[in-house]
Amino acid sequence: MIINLNSPIDNVSLQIGDEVFYSNINDLQGTMQPSSPDVVGPIGVVTSKGASWIEIDQDANVPVGSFLMFCKDGRVNKSSLKGYYANITMVNSSDSEAELFAISSEVTESSK
Repeated sequence: MIINLNSPIDNVSLQIGDEVFYSNINDLQGTMQPSSPDVVGPIGVVTSKGASWIEIDQDANVPVGSFLMFCKDGRVNKSSLKGYYANITMVNSSDSEAELFAISSEVTESSK
């Protein structure tokens, strides 16, 4: 099922495999919070996407004008950055001297 949107998708985090949900705008009561858990409904899993459309793996009855949201698969997106190495470049673009006190990162080795 293809869902056409009124505007381009501006969230680069939306990926194939993400689960999509909807909520009727009238049920949000102007707070962007659903009035009850029952007003949030699952639609399906994203199988492909374009600039202003997404394709879902199953047919769903989504009311026109609904608020769409998505979540990542928890089995895949559990840890931090993965890999063997990282390159980092830091530049002080001001004219005055700057002092760096600490740099930290959380990296998970992806394989041995």
